[in-house]
Amino acid sequence: MDEEQRKAETDLWMKKISTMEYHALNTCEQVVGSYRNRVDALEVRLSAWALYGPSPFCTADVKGLHSAIITLQYLLGQSGRMRSFVPPRTLETALRNAGIEDQAAIDQEVGRAEEYLQTAESLTQKADALHGQWLDLTYGALTMKMRQGEVLTASERETYDHILDIKSVDH
Repeated sequence: MDEEQRKAETDLWMKKISTMEYHALNTCEQVVGSYRNRVDALEVRLSAWALYGPSPFCTADVKGLHSAIITLQYLLGQSGRMRSFVPPRTLETALRNAGIEDQAAIDQEVGRAEEYLQTAESLTQKADALHGQWLDLTYGALTMKMRQGEVLTASERETYDHILDIKSVDH
């Protein structure tokens, strides 16, 4: 890579990182990646019938992914669910305002945002299905254990009570 090309790439990168929107995109990337790891771990856990233990998703995980989805929608110029709220400047506008005129570079970053939004939305659906499966399988296994006269450990009892709480809210 010659010196001029390296300088141009460095200049482009410096312009990108000068915007808050670019940093928001990178944060969303981290949140979505982390959530993807949790979903993948739950899939492995369910396939191995490792049912006992704490609920696979905590409230902070779910809220974090939801916030990432809303942020990505704003970055793409979508208003999301809050129709009365005027979205902040989009990622594309922020990059242009930072002096980036290379349309391919802008399209690449907008494409990243679109990809992470799509991934986040599909992860939400997948996580909901897997969590439901975990609830049903764990509830069934613990119920069977109690029917057979076995005493639940403290951890199993806590998990069972947690599942009962969730089921009582759902119905």
